[in-house]
Amino acid sequence: MSTLQQLFSALPFFQLAVIIVASQLCGALLARWGQSRVIGEICVGILLGPCLLLALGAQWHAAVFPAAIRLGIETLGNIGLVLLMFQIGLHFDSNHLGNHKIGFSALSVAGGGVILAFALGAMVGLLSHSTLAPAQPRLGYVLFCGIALSITALPVLVRIISDLGLEHSLAGTVGIAAAAITDIIGWVLLTLIVALSSSDSSLFGVLRQLTFIVLFLVLARWGLRPLLHALTRLLATRSATPAADMSMALMLATALLCGWITTLIGLHSALGGLIAGWLLREQRQHWHRHMEGFVNIGLVPFYFAATGLKMDLGALAPLDSWLWLLAFFAAAVLGKTLGCYLAGRLAGLSVEVSRSVAVLMNTRGLIEIIVLSVGLDMGLISQSAFFLLLMVAIATTLMTTPLLKRLARTGPAPSALAKGELQTSDR
Repeated sequence: MSTLQQLFSALPFFQLAVIIVASQLCGALLARWGQSRVIGEICVGILLGPCLLLALGAQWHAAVFPAAIRLGIETLGNIGLVLLMFQIGLHFDSNHLGNHKIGFSALSVAGGGVILAFALGAMVGLLSHSTLAPAQPRLGYVLFCGIALSITALPVLVRIISDLGLEHSLAGTVGIAAAAITDIIGWVLLTLIVALSSSDSSLFGVLRQLTFIVLFLVLARWGLRPLLHALTRLLATRSATPAADMSMALMLATALLCGWITTLIGLHSALGGLIAGWLLREQRQHWHRHMEGFVNIGLVPFYFAATGLKMDLGALAPLDSWLWLLAFFAAAVLGKTLGCYLAGRLAGLSVEVSRSVAVLMNTRGLIEIIVLSVGLDMGLISQSAFFLLLMVAIATTLMTTPLLKRLARTGPAPSALAKGELQTSDR
C-alpha cells in the first residue's frame, strides 16, 4: 500500500487529468441524454468521492487521493468557483425587465416561487434539525434550508431554454428574468443569514457585518466600477501589451480581489466573484473569447471534485435520514412549481405559459450546488443535509427537460404559444 500511495502522490498531474477527462466524458454522456452537461460534472464529484470510497475502501481511496492532492484540488476548485461566479455576473442581463409586462410577470413569478419554497423548506428544516444537523445552529439551519429550496439555477435554465428553442418565447423570457431576480433574492437572503449565524451573532455584530456589506456594495458600484472602466480605456490606448491581455489581467485581479474582500467581511468568496462580474459585465465578450472555455474545462471540474471528495456518507446510514430526502424533494417541487404557477396566473399569463415557467423555475442545478457549498463551508448545514439537498438539486434539474417536452406533446407547444402571446403583448 505504501508503494501505491507513493506512486500516486508523486503523480499529482495524473489525478488532475483524471478529473478533467472524467468531467468531460460524464458531461458529454448527460448531453446525449438531453440533459445539461453541468449535471455530469456534478456527478463526477460524487463518483470520485462517496462512490469511489465505497467501492475501493478508505485505504485505497486515500492512496488514490491523498491529503496533499485533495488540498491542491480544493484550492483550484475555490479559484474555479470564484471565476465561475464572475462569469455568471458578467452574463447578468436586465434588458428583459424593460418590457412592463415581462418585468411584472417575472417579478411576480420570482416572488411566488421564493415565498412558498422558502416556507416549505424552512418547515422541513425545522422538523429535520435534530436528525440531520443537531450540531448546527437551529436558526441558521432552518433559514438556510428555506433558501436552498428557493434557488433557481440561471445558467442551467438558460441552457435548457436554448436547447428547447424557447429563447424568444414569453415563457423563456419570463423564466430567465424571474430566475435572475430569484438568484439576487437568494444571495441577499444568504448574506443576511450568514451575518445572523456568525460567531458574533449579537445585534451589534450583525449590524456591523451588514454595514460592511452595504459599504462594500456602495464602494464597488460608485467607486470601483468607474475606476475599472477608466483603467480599461487607459490600458487599451496607452499600453504596449495587447489590450485583450491587459483586460484579462484586470478582470482576473478584480474577481480574485473581490473574493478576498468578501471573505474578509465574513461572507463567501463566491459572492465577491459575482459582484466583480456585475461590475465588469460590459467586458463579457473579451472574457468569453479568451477565458470562459478554460474556466469551464480547466478549473470548474476541480470545484465539483473537491465537493465530492469532502462528502461523508457515514451519517446517512439510518433510514430516517433518507426519508428526509423525500420530504425535501416534495417541498422543493411543490414550493417552486405551485408558487410560480399561481403567481404567473395572477400576473395574467396563460395556463400553458404559467405551467412552462413553473417547470423551468424548478431547475436548481449549478447555483444550488454553489449555495450548498457556501452553507457547508460556513457551518450552516451538516454533511448529511448537504448530501440530501445536493440530491434534490440534481433531481429537480434532471426532471426539467423531460417535463417540458411532455408538456409540448400533451398540449400546445410552449414555444409557439408563448411567441404568439409575446407578440400580442407588444402590440
